[in-house]
Amino acid sequence: GAPRRMSEVQPALTMLSEADMFEHLATAIYEQAKGNASPEAVALALAHTALETGRGKKMHNYNFGHLTKSKEFPGDFYLLQIKEQIKPGIWKLMDMKFRAYSSPLAGASDYIDFLSTQNSGRYAKAYEYLLLGEPENFVTELHKQRYFTANPGPYINSVVSLYREYKHRYGIR
Repeated sequence: GAPRRMSEVQPALTMLSEADMFEHLATAIYEQAKGNASPEAVALALAHTALETGRGKKMHNYNFGHLTKSKEFPGDFYLLQIKEQIKPGIWKLMDMKFRAYSSPLAGASDYIDFLSTQNSGRYAKAYEYLLLGEPENFVTELHKQRYFTANPGPYINSVVSLYREYKHRYGIR
């Protein structure tokens, strides 16, 4: 049959606990990275997605990484009005299209695929740092590739703090 056309869906709050996020990210990372996966990588992915989604309380449509919809993305999307920093210190309210998923695992898997293989490998270096459990390098590389527009210093500090918290919580050395 013909491929399903992507369509706009309503933004729906799909809150997940941090434990559920950890479980879905672990599944996605172990499927994608095979032997290169580690508990540190899962803790770092959780730290990053927890920052992006308010620890899972502000997640919409199971979009773990707050990923915007590109022309290449074949799936559904939702619109949200958000503040983006367009120049240092200059923020603008913008209507943006975000990727929508039907399940938590679909969202977690696409987040990992987005970092590892999508976008012609644009985030491949960041993904390497994710697998190594190196939060500072991971976030620095994300910023270099314009994954986020926020100031990198506070963003790095937040991810590092969350990473340490999750490593402690889940007994990761």
